[in-house]
Amino acid sequence: MTTKQLYLKYQTPNNLQKHMLRVASLSLIILDNLNGKKLSNDDIITCALFHDVAKLVTFNPNKQKQFIKSEKELEKIIKSINKMIYEYGTNEHEAVIKIFQEMGCNKNTIRLIGNLEWIYLFKLLEKRDLESLILIYADMRIGVEGIIPLQDRFEDLRKRAPFDGIEKVFNLTGELESFIQSMVSIDLSLIKNEDIEFNFKSLLNRNMI
Repeated sequence: MTTKQLYLKYQTPNNLQKHMLRVASLSLIILDNLNGKKLSNDDIITCALFHDVAKLVTFNPNKQKQFIKSEKELEKIIKSINKMIYEYGTNEHEAVIKIFQEMGCNKNTIRLIGNLEWIYLFKLLEKRDLESLILIYADMRIGVEGIIPLQDRFEDLRKRAPFDGIEKVFNLTGELESFIQSMVSIDLSLIKNEDIEFNFKSLLNRNMI
């Protein structure tokens, strides 16, 4: 199945699809410009493309109204939320791992999705786990409207969706970005939304590994 077909299967809302495509595209750009380092590129891209596929289990229907244009679409989202909770439970982390296993992902991809929690940043930096750090960095750089600086992303999160330990994580983002920058041949600050969107078609048509 392709990415597009899997998004349909798991009834992934358009805003989540776009976020995951952006994270995957930024990850791909980073991987394409690594300085001679060999990584499990397919695992990283698969993880990026589906890392929020279980996010529906956390959705509050009332909050979704701001993203939805009609009552009919809202009803569809509510049905999708209830279906995913029924099949995978209410714990997003556990649900996404179940879905990755269901999709037939290999052990390394499941390891990567298990690591894709921002609160693990200190541990992952200590280990210099580049595969996991690329994913976390790409996820951090993608805001509601596309790629933004890390500082802007955290300013938005402080207002919109603060989480426990947000300041501790933010204090490590400079080290994270410096580490990723040291591994690539491009200037990460110069990546634009046009660069990100260029990869959408190929990512949507990509066959699951």
